[in-house]
Amino acid sequence: MSAKKAVPYTLNNADGTFYPTPAPEKRTKPKSRPARWAEACAEARKALDEAREKMAELQLLLDDVNGAFEGLKSVQEEYEEWQGNMNENLASSPTGEKLEAVTSIDIPSDIGADDLDSAEAALDECEGADLPRGFGND
Repeated sequence: MSAKKAVPYTLNNADGTFYPTPAPEKRTKPKSRPARWAEACAEARKALDEAREKMAELQLLLDDVNGAFEGLKSVQEEYEEWQGNMNENLASSPTGEKLEAVTSIDIPSDIGADDLDSAEAALDECEGADLPRGFGND
């Protein structure tokens, strides 16, 4: 038979019942200043490394955004070439007006993290453009 460990009891004077005595609180010694310093350095290093990793990911995403906007600018240049080859008397035609509208959109280049709002505004304008179809279809 195993012996049971005796649990100290305390008498509650109010009602005469015995309750288990709570274990005394263990005092923990505070960490030393050098230990707290090392922990703070480790935490700062981890945060800095994560930030650098996220910045690298952000740069890759911005490269994708810039590539996509370069493609958009390339198509806009095709519209500019069409407009440049158009006879002057057709400049005020519906096709000429649509070409003017498309070629006047300011499509940004070298977009950074701080330029996303202006890039989105330009893209909204591009998406809403009434594109010329030519051949008398406008």
